Amino acid sequence: KMTSQEPVWQKGKSAYFLGAEQKHAIPEESKRPELATRADVVLTAVLHAVSLRCADHEPNALPGSTDARELIPPLRIALSFFMEAQANCEHNEGYPAIRVRSSQRLFRDSYLMPEHEGFQDCREPNPIHQVEEDLGQLLESAAMAQVALQETFVRNPHGSDWAPGTTRTGLTFARQAIFAYNPGPKKRSAAELKARVLFRPTEGHRCYRHLLDLARLNLVFPSCDMMHAGLDDILG
Repeated sequence: KMTSQEPVWQKGKSAYFLGAEQKHAIPEESKRPELATRADVVLTAVLHAVSLRCADHEPNALPGSTDARELIPPLRIALSFFMEAQANCEHNEGYPAIRVRSSQRLFRDSYLMPEHEGFQDCREPNPIHQVEEDLGQLLESAAMAQVALQETFVRNPHGSDWAPGTTRTGLTFARQAIFAYNPGPKKRSAAELKARVLFRPTEGHRCYRHLLDLARLNLVFPSCDMMHAGLDDILG
């Protein structure tokens, strides 16, 4: 006696056929946040890059989390300043010249030269890193380098006594600049964070040797033309 049987493709509701019959709903928590503004896009890109480099990142650092959303207002303000400065710079005299200026890197036993000249000889740029690998020793060396850098642009005793967070005018070097700002040497917390995110995934405990901005000064020029001349003065 013939009896009707359930078609084989329906037995057990195979996942293959089940998937063809119904739409898979995306869980609410896995949906990507809507990127409404430029600040949202920038924040999402930064957090994504950090998550790829740091395997131990916290869920609270996701773009849709409360902690991440708190970064949007200050980031929006910073971007508005950046866009305004960029627009002013693009309308400034000398902008086309500074834009096409060739990048320079160290080739041939630390000889600074334009990239296209070095690559013509099929040479790789020399690797640049600190001799010391211990962060404590690097910060001590950075403190001495900071004083030497200050004295390069401001005569003593004002150079050595230049307090962090202040500006100086009447520079003895790169006189095209309106003033120079002294942010002070990089703080230990900032140095550790930068080394962890940028270099630890590939270098491990040797990540601190790649920190090259522990001692620094900011030079502010009135125009692109003056900055172009200042760069020529500094690179000599």
